[in-house]
Amino acid sequence: MADAKAFFDGLNAAFRRAGVPVERALFSLLVIHPQAAATGFEWRVEQATVEILRERSVRNAEAYLRSPIKRIHDGADLLHARLTGPRASREFPFFNELRAEGFTDYVAFAVAFGNGERNVLTLTTRKPRGFTAADIALVQAELPLVAMVFEIHWGRRIAEAVLDTYVGRLASRRILAGSISRGQGERIDAVIWFADLRGFTALSDLRPTSEVIAALNQFFDALAGAIDSHGGQILKFLGDGLLAIFPVEDVAFRHYACRQALEAAIDAHAAVGKLNTARAAAGASLLRFNVALHVGVVTYGNIGSATRLDFTCIGPAVNLTVRIEAVAAKLGAPVVMSAAFAHVVREANRSVISLGKHSVKGLMAPPEVFTLPEFAPAPALVQAPKTAA
Repeated sequence: MADAKAFFDGLNAAFRRAGVPVERALFSLLVIHPQAAATGFEWRVEQATVEILRERSVRNAEAYLRSPIKRIHDGADLLHARLTGPRASREFPFFNELRAEGFTDYVAFAVAFGNGERNVLTLTTRKPRGFTAADIALVQAELPLVAMVFEIHWGRRIAEAVLDTYVGRLASRRILAGSISRGQGERIDAVIWFADLRGFTALSDLRPTSEVIAALNQFFDALAGAIDSHGGQILKFLGDGLLAIFPVEDVAFRHYACRQALEAAIDAHAAVGKLNTARAAAGASLLRFNVALHVGVVTYGNIGSATRLDFTCIGPAVNLTVRIEAVAAKLGAPVVMSAAFAHVVREANRSVISLGKHSVKGLMAPPEVFTLPEFAPAPALVQAPKTAA
């Protein structure tokens, strides 16, 4: 949002050149975002402009409910309040903070977007005379331009936020760049990271729906945090499972992508372990899951009907990853990896152990499956290869 930030800098500088004594300005926009309720910029004459983000919980916070911003959201077009002198407003607690900083006058304007959304521009000054009627009229005359510029800039930001939420950062950038034709895709080298929650059917059958949804959200939060922190991209949630990739940007750094994916699997189990401690204390059932890891070439792109597309990855490498996760479930190994993945990990001097070759559905040659020593199941479970159902 560098362009919007530069526009806001220039806007306030122009106000000052025109004689409007603004020393602090805030532009607040309501947004569609899973975590944020509003975003915007705060400008001060003596400081660099900063972007701000308000969490969704702010809509229920006392500071917001008793704020001039809320008054504008509720329908007021203009709110002008003196902060000092005999006519000083005591209506909003926030004004005490402004007074403590030496501000004397405050004005808030409604900035309406084309969709009817009411956003807010506020100006504050330390000048004794405050803002005159002429100052306010000058600013109001510029509000249509302000609305137009920010609506253009924030339209893309909102689109990015929504797409990031539903398809992930990697796919959203490609979609916004125009990759929306069915069948359009490319072959990329990547680590495939597939996780599946064990015992979910029993959990969903025995517990209330709200409790099941809460457990899934906790589970996916733990996994997503580990994946995101190691550079992975979540492609989709599959009921009680999750498919992610760690793109191999350069073949010379294939070992790096594999190491990051493996660390993400380890961290995910640690995170769910902490979650289970809290769940056990609350008398809730524990969450158990497996992660399967493989590295190979996948086809990444648009698949679906003429009117409903899914940006995902497919190919034999994805199929193999899903199949060896089934082996993990049978063996009780929390983390398993393919021979290709294990080979890269070994080259990076990480110890792995073989769990043997296991026949799986859809593959003629039984793949050999590996794990880390700390995740190895009991030897009795590994002795005999498992046949496909």
